[in-house]
Amino acid sequence: MLQTSDALNLLLVFLSILFGIRYGEIIACLKEEIPAGLRSACRLRSRVITILCTGCLPATLISLLATYLFLPLTCEVLTTYRFSPWRFDPVISGFVLIEAIMMALTLWMLVLSGKVINKWRQVNHRINEYERRGSQ
Repeated sequence: MLQTSDALNLLLVFLSILFGIRYGEIIACLKEEIPAGLRSACRLRSRVITILCTGCLPATLISLLATYLFLPLTCEVLTTYRFSPWRFDPVISGFVLIEAIMMALTLWMLVLSGKVINKWRQVNHRINEYERRGSQ
């Protein structure tokens, strides 16, 4: 149990650092307005794609995989050890808390990835509008 908990701690630290490094870029990209003009919008689209591919997707996929791998063990711990917040066992409580933090981080990464994908769609829609106006 302690080895699994140590592995989960290490993974949580790695994911937190990976997510923290890219978080500022992701938020800045989401706050950026879609510029007027075809070339500026195309530059923004390439920046959004880069942030999606290098910032969002790797961290999201790794956290999804980690949550998926440790969730069955967490469920087993909750049922086998009869986890209760009133009967405090630091190892079991810590393990459950770390998995809960991992699940929250995964959920937040999924939300941010969805927002970046939505931003990409908005930029593509604007580019398509510019191209239609230019061809008329």
